[in-house]
Order: sequence, then C-alpha cells, then structure tokens
Amino acid sequence: MQYSKFYNALAPLIAKLFKITAEGVENIPECGCIVASNHIAFTDPILISVAASGRQICFMAKKELFKTPLAPLIKALGAFPVDRSAANVNSIKTAISLVEDGKALGIFPQGHRRAGKDPRTTEIKDGVGMIAFRSKAPVVPVIIENDKMRTGLFKKTHIVFGKPVSYDELG
Repeated sequence: MQYSKFYNALAPLIAKLFKITAEGVENIPECGCIVASNHIAFTDPILISVAASGRQICFMAKKELFKTPLAPLIKALGAFPVDRSAANVNSIKTAISLVEDGKALGIFPQGHRRAGKDPRTTEIKDGVGMIAFRSKAPVVPVIIENDKMRTGLFKKTHIVFGKPVSYDELG
C-alpha cells in the first residue's frame, strides 16, 4: 500500500527529472522473478522502479543504508539489507522467499556501483546465480544506459528490460 502511494506521487516527477525512457517493460513477468541490472548510481533502484511502471521491485540494499535517515523510506519501498562483506545467509533466504511469494527481486550482480564502466567488463558476484538456482525463478536482465554510464538530473536515462531467462535456460 505504501509503495503505491509513493509511486503514484513521485514517479512522474522522477521520470521528468531523469528524462527516463523505458523499453521492454512487458518483459517483467507477473510471477516471482529476479530483476538483475548494472549499477552506476545510487539512484538506480529508484529509476528502475519508475521505469517498471508500477510493478514493485524489492531491492537488496547494502546494510549501511539502513542506518541513515532514509532507512524508513527504504524499508517502506520494500528494500531489505545485505552485508556485502560476508556470506549473508539471511539476506539470501529473504531474497528467495520474496521471489517464491511472487515478488520481483531487484539485485545488482556487480555488488556495488560501477559509474562510468561498461557493465560487460565488470566482475559479477555469485548471489544472483545462487538465488536463481534456489528459487528457480526467471531472471530479467536490465541495463541502464546513459551518457558515459553516469546518471544525473536532466540527463537522458534509457532503461531496457530484456526478455526473461528461465531457470531451464540458465543451465
């Protein structure tokens, strides 16, 4: 309920401020799935959520964000903490549970922001593969494209949701 209120109130403004265009939104399945994107700016979860046209995406977020004044908002939007410095069994269990409950899980396979980097040249962490394997959920590849892989106010941001890759296709 809170998510819908935030989305309806803020999405149009955010879409204009970041000049968001989206492609492939129809590729986000209604069932539980994993939305896996490159990560270039702290605003990425917000921009992807706006581009997803109202489908709530519950993002894994670094635990440090839950110790800031923004923590209540981050929680209200469906995010949950992950400790990136250690194996985090609770976060993985939460992620799998969300997907099994039919939710869309947002994850950045790079593990942290890589501003200015081509995502094809960056290291990918194992978490998304483990969650896909355990949940047997489809993975929706996403790329955030913009000038020099840097997001900013009044800069064009194009978000592409690729066709879902099924568990069987992942091998």
